[in-house]
Parts: sequence; C-alpha cells; structure tokens
Amino acid sequence: MSSALADLCLCFSDVVVLPGVSVTGGDLTVVEGHDVTLPCKMTEQEKRLTQISWRRKTRGMPGNPFFFAIAEENSPKFVDGPDPRISFIGNFAERDGTLQISNVSLNDEGSYTCIFSLFPSGIYSTEIPLRVEVFCGEEIPCPDGGLELFLSLVLSVGMSCHGPSDEPLNC
Repeated sequence: MSSALADLCLCFSDVVVLPGVSVTGGDLTVVEGHDVTLPCKMTEQEKRLTQISWRRKTRGMPGNPFFFAIAEENSPKFVDGPDPRISFIGNFAERDGTLQISNVSLNDEGSYTCIFSLFPSGIYSTEIPLRVEVFCGEEIPCPDGGLELFLSLVLSVGMSCHGPSDEPLNC
C-alpha cells in the first residue's frame, strides 16, 4: 500500500472515530393513567446548542409533527397549542431535553423523536418508542369461602379483552 493511501485511510478512520456525538433515549412502557418520563440527553459538549425540539407519531397524532421546542434564548413552547399533561423537566444548558407526560392515554402510544440542533455541525436525534399498556379488569375481592364461587363466576361469564388494534390483550 502506498504511503499516501495509508495516510488517507488513517485520516478517514480518525474522522469516523472523532465525532463522539450521541443522543440517548430508550424504549419505554407505561400503564395507562400513569406518568412517563421521556429521557433525552446529548453527550456533545463542544458545539453550540441552538435548539431542542420534539416530534411525535402517535395514535392521537398519526402524522409526525413537531409539538415542542426549547430554543437557546427562549423559554420552552408548544408548537400547536399547549398540552397541560406535558412538562419540560430537562435543562437546556446541560443539554437535557427530557419531557414528562402525565396521565398517559392510549392516544400517547407511538414514537417520539428528540432532536438537538448544534451549530455548525447539524442535527442529532434519537427515537423513543412508547408503549402504553391497559389493564382491562379490576381486582375483585372474594366473599367468604369465595374462591370456588369466584372461579365459577369467571368460568360461566367468560372474558376477553381487545386493544385498539383488535389484538387480544394479556388480562
């Protein structure tokens, strides 16, 4: 291998190794009615952060619209009107774009994308899939000696649960 080609390969491998930019998130599962935290942090500390924004593609919002943004010099804001269930609990200066959704519903299930805009290097993002579980039954206390009665009621009535996609749920 020629010296120039070896230098080119070495230079290229250095470029691939150097960036070290990553945005962390993760897959999440939450029970309907509970709160969930959507974690989003960036490791890059050298470039200027100009904005953190969020997109979502959910049952309630089937497109992939931007819904929340935090800019360098502005306070956090909703793009298409506020949602009182969503709170920014991160810290812009610490490159933390974490959101919290309270009282999660099935309409919140889907994919959330956290996007960091850095100057001059560009955009970095991570996708956070959110799965919402629904419990379709209530715990029923058994009356005195009631295990036999309870079982006979369940067996005679029968039960099945289906989610929004018409797939059976584990109940």
